[in-house]
Amino acid sequence: NFMKSLRDGIEAWVKKKGRKIKLVYADGHEKRVLRALNNLMPENIIEPILLGSSTEILKLIEELKLKNLKDVQIINPTEHKNFDTYCKKYYKKRQRKGVNKTTASEYVRHENYFGAMMVDDGLADGLLSGPNLDFPTCFNPIVQIIGTEGKKKSAGIFILCFKNRILFLA
Repeated sequence: NFMKSLRDGIEAWVKKKGRKIKLVYADGHEKRVLRALNNLMPENIIEPILLGSSTEILKLIEELKLKNLKDVQIINPTEHKNFDTYCKKYYKKRQRKGVNKTTASEYVRHENYFGAMMVDDGLADGLLSGPNLDFPTCFNPIVQIIGTEGKKKSAGIFILCFKNRILFLA
C-alpha cells in the first residue's frame, strides 16, 4: 500500500535524524488538511507548521474539535520575524527575472512562497500545498526559490488517494 510505504519512509527518516520531520502546510486554513494532521499527530513523527491567520486556524481547530492540534505552530507570513529578510532574499534571487522589491513582497506574503523560503532557509524539511490550487501555483515557488541542483530538470506529481485506489498524475 502506497500510504503505508510513505509513512514507513517518514518513520525511517525520523529514526535516522533523531527528530520529527518539520513540515510546512501552506494551506493551514483548509479543513481537510487540519483533519488529516489531527489524525497523524498521535504517530509523533511530524512537527507541523501551519501558515495562515492564527485567528482563523484556531477557530477552525476549535469548531472541528481537533484536540491533537491544540499546540500546533501557526505562522502568519506577514507577521513573522523573517518576512522582510525573505522578501529581500526573494528579490535577490528573482531581480533578473523582472521582480522588483514591491513585487517580491507581494509574492512572499503568499503561503506557498513563504513556505518555500522556510524550507530554503532550513526552518522546515518540506512543504505541502495544493488541495485547492493548480499545479503552477504550487510548483513555481519551489522551483523559483529552492531550485534544482546544477542543470537538472524538475518535475512534479499529483497524488490522489481514494478509498480503493491511488492515482499518480504527472
